[in-house]
Amino acid sequence: MSHRSTIRLSIAFFLFMPPLLLPAGAETHQALSLLRDSGFHRGIVVQVGCDDASGCLALHQDGKFVVQAIDRDPARFAEFREQIGAAGANGPVSARLVQDNRLPYIDNLLNMIVVQRDLDIDRQEIMRVLRPLGIAIIRNGDGWTT
Repeated sequence: MSHRSTIRLSIAFFLFMPPLLLPAGAETHQALSLLRDSGFHRGIVVQVGCDDASGCLALHQDGKFVVQAIDRDPARFAEFREQIGAAGANGPVSARLVQDNRLPYIDNLLNMIVVQRDLDIDRQEIMRVLRPLGIAIIRNGDGWTT
């Protein structure tokens, strides 16, 4: 079995496995691990919910991924922007206010999407913006689903 086939099989396993219960902050570690194993070496990652900039900053840490967080709450948006500004990461890490349930991206654009907070975006919309073999990590109560 080729290396690429092994990676695809690993990603398929993660996409269809049952929900995981992870401690707070573990989604960043899981996201980094999945990105490394995915075969993507550059690309775009989106975090739904501007709750904490540390996850986006960690996903960008190697400089190969552009990371954007989206939210509807102007106060969270402003706080998030302050955090990424203080970290000196403006540009490759950014935030965007959204108004509706449609993600502001073209089809098949994103390598990964991390849904921290439910903004009433349905699974079909998440799948629309993911590239083939893209990865979605979705908060499910106290746990995470991949």
